[in-house]
Amino acid sequence: MKADAYGHGMKEVVSALSGKADYFGVHSVDEGVSLRTIDRHTPVLVFAADAKDAERGIESGLTLTVSDEEFAKTAIFAAKKLRRGVKIHIAVNSGMNRFGFSDFCEFQRTLEYLKGETLADVTGIYSHFHTDNVQMMLSQRDIFDRYVQRTKDIYPDAISHISATSGIKNFAAAYDMSRLGIGLYGVGLQNTRKAMSVTSSIAVIRRVQKGGYVGYSCQYRAERDITVAVVYGGYADGILRAFTGGYVSIRGKRAEIIGSIAMDVFFVDVTDVEGASVGDSVVIIGDNVSVESAAENAGTIPYEIMTSFHGRIVREYER
Repeated sequence: MKADAYGHGMKEVVSALSGKADYFGVHSVDEGVSLRTIDRHTPVLVFAADAKDAERGIESGLTLTVSDEEFAKTAIFAAKKLRRGVKIHIAVNSGMNRFGFSDFCEFQRTLEYLKGETLADVTGIYSHFHTDNVQMMLSQRDIFDRYVQRTKDIYPDAISHISATSGIKNFAAAYDMSRLGIGLYGVGLQNTRKAMSVTSSIAVIRRVQKGGYVGYSCQYRAERDITVAVVYGGYADGILRAFTGGYVSIRGKRAEIIGSIAMDVFFVDVTDVEGASVGDSVVIIGDNVSVESAAENAGTIPYEIMTSFHGRIVREYER
């Protein structure tokens, strides 16, 4: 559910999944506290709890990630101050070098320390695949398995998990849980329906003669007489400037985005879209324009596209 449920809206997604998901995952305690106002019962794992937020996390019943010995002591100090138990998942750095234990000796010391603290409840251990290359995944898995075995020697009921969307195909059955991230929204898995579509409409139709310019900074010059649609939505709404050169769909036909993306509008060459007119729907993400193709055209990844839409965007939901 991190990053506002990958740009889909945490409130609506959590509401739809309450009673169906075994766990929710968030990046920060702030996100976890917000989620708790929607769902008070489903376990919530915080991947990157800051030391200053440990108390709030415990008060909200969140599961905190322990990535090093220092934070383990911080979490226990907060738990003792509050006189409340703290649920913990241990993170292992199996090769991504982001969060998690890299030193097995430090990990063992921390595990023994937590074992001796009655307020500590180690309920899980996890790592994260940083690639979909199977050989590298196997290498990460070998590292992770060593930590899992040691953890389960002390906490046999602790759940283990390493697979996000890209790992589910090959490794989901190997551990106790999988973290369905972007796949939850129909991206990265086969035979799934995309959860997000983004549409706008044509504000103005312009005829631009050969040699005329479109948009700021003379970035685009017409090489022929063209028809240009000015479309509502700009970079203030998450229409990335990198979208220029990509496509939208109007009346079922793909049309190229031209010129520089402005704060409030962008431009589309609709010369070959017969009958294009003011008020027509413009599909930015959806039919004929997948989030994967939009990301490829923009030189980025679907994650960035999905989490970019904000500002004056109006969200509508269907179930």
